Amino acid sequence: VLLPRAAAAREVLPEWLRAAGAEVTTVAVYRTNPATLDVAVLRQQLMAGELDALTFTSPSIVRPFFALLDDDARAATRRCVVAAIGSVTAAALREAGRPADVLAEVAGARSLVEALVRHMAPGTGGA
Repeated sequence: VLLPRAAAAREVLPEWLRAAGAEVTTVAVYRTNPATLDVAVLRQQLMAGELDALTFTSPSIVRPFFALLDDDARAATRRCVVAAIGSVTAAALREAGRPADVLAEVAGARSLVEALVRHMAPGTGGA
């Protein structure tokens, strides 16, 4: 099995395939690099309560995001709704000290958006 994947991908799938008897070759076809952003502006937006929601689609996004923030900015994320695309990302958020408020039912962008909309809808307590 040729398995194209991210350079930082977990070994779960290759290990499962090998355990099932497959010969597996993994090929890193992309890397997740941190976005270039103005950390001071991000911090200011968090501290001012200007951000309603933060969405996370992988652990490789969670770790660098929280590494950018000082203690006050990390604490300010508690004013935002934090949404995770799946259980692995939710686990990374817990490890970062900011558990998810919203978890997609199915790991995918559409499910993440739907869960966030449900949570933020008037009358649901999220908005």
